[in-house]
Amino acid sequence: MGAAPLNRTVLKTKARKMSRARLSSKIQDGLASRSRERPATRTKLKFVANTWINNSLGSSRTGVMAGNPEPDGASWIVGLHRGKRTGPVLGKLKIDGKMRIVRAPSIARIKRELGRTTAPGRRMHASQFTAGGHSLTRGDCLEGCKKIKDGSIDLLLTDPPYGISNQYASERQIPRRVRANGGDFIMPKGDFGAWDHDFSPSGWTDAILPKIGGWAVIFCAHVQIKEYSDILDRHGFVAVGALVWHKTNPVPFNHRFKPLNAWETAVYGKRPGTKFNGKSVHNVFTYKSPSPQGRIHPTQKPLGLMEELIGLLTDRGDTVLDPFAGSATTTLAAINKGRKSIAFESDAACYGRAVSRLGSHVLAFG
Repeated sequence: MGAAPLNRTVLKTKARKMSRARLSSKIQDGLASRSRERPATRTKLKFVANTWINNSLGSSRTGVMAGNPEPDGASWIVGLHRGKRTGPVLGKLKIDGKMRIVRAPSIARIKRELGRTTAPGRRMHASQFTAGGHSLTRGDCLEGCKKIKDGSIDLLLTDPPYGISNQYASERQIPRRVRANGGDFIMPKGDFGAWDHDFSPSGWTDAILPKIGGWAVIFCAHVQIKEYSDILDRHGFVAVGALVWHKTNPVPFNHRFKPLNAWETAVYGKRPGTKFNGKSVHNVFTYKSPSPQGRIHPTQKPLGLMEELIGLLTDRGDTVLDPFAGSATTTLAAINKGRKSIAFESDAACYGRAVSRLGSHVLAFG
């Protein structure tokens, strides 16, 4: 006698369970596949976004950071944030599945937004920000320094353009600016912007060094150590030498082919009779380089380093000059150490970011 036929209800239930099991398996496989693809996709999206930022915004690119990609149907949306990924959105890029930008914001509008700054309670004009014993002026430092009396500055502490940049030959070099995970890295290899081309050390030092009555500390490229040393000698500075900033987190560029560049240098000198506040201080200063997320300028120096140098070379109430303010780190260090400061910045976008930084500093001007 044959087996009793299965109840149709039982068969349908089993079929549904099997279908759910297969569907669940397919869903899990799909999710796993998407999970495997997502990091690669997001890396490509960020690469596309960072390429657009670097190619479109020029020297203003350091004030913009690509946000995390968000799906939009078959395309993706990448927000362009001011300063950091939690900053205000300046615009959005729409990128299709073939990694092509199908919609981009107005470059002119982004640059206008970057140039706008607010600093409630501070005195700020279109070309100057002042408070207490500190001033940051937008404009040509050579013109601005004409108003400064010779020998009245106690410390020149500055990081001028090196004038040694190379333009990128092709977009294939751009990945050097982008981390392996697609994150943007502000400090590029080779080209730091238009401000770092055709810059003469003697051109600015001849105009500014007569204003210095105390110490001068000038950050420079390794190959410029002798040139700046000779310039200080020629202008009557003594105890001329070089100091080293040892970076504990050097950029891992070409790390498989050569040692990492873990140091930067500055040439220093002083007027005869100028005192030094240190005792047995080494000329190697170890500080971590500012993180890309906290950096508003490609060559931004650590605040602690500038504070230490100011403390060693000046007294409270002395005046510090920085003709190339950039991120205004020298100004912030002077505030923290109780010194006065005069600074200049010619680039409108850099000036705007510097003023924003000064306005939000925890030790804001009184």
